[in-house]
Amino acid sequence: MKKIALLRGTRFIGYPLLRSLYSHGHQIIIFNRGITQPPGPMPEEIEVIAGNRNSSKDYQKLFCKEFDVVFDLSGYNEKHILPIVQDYQSSIGQYIFCSTSSVYKTSASGLFDEESPRDFTGNTYGGN
Repeated sequence: MKKIALLRGTRFIGYPLLRSLYSHGHQIIIFNRGITQPPGPMPEEIEVIAGNRNSSKDYQKLFCKEFDVVFDLSGYNEKHILPIVQDYQSSIGQYIFCSTSSVYKTSASGLFDEESPRDFTGNTYGGN
């Protein structure tokens, strides 16, 4: 059993990931603002820490704990990610950042990989 933090965790890929990790017996802690309700039931054993990733004080509420894995599903720019990797690295065994295909330029085939051309337009996932 691993101790896993999900940054976000109630929508999009977060909820299916949460359900899968839970079904495999992992201990899960969700860190999000507590605004969006999950699309299905939340197991009672899952701890939720309400916090805003734009607040260093809120990060402290999460990273006062140690984690085998942190899945970051809501980072948008450097200011969301740098504090985690710079300030809390010692609390994290493995950090997994999951982005979006929106960082890539539109592909005629609809298929992307890490070598696909990126979109660096300002105020977009790729640009930020």
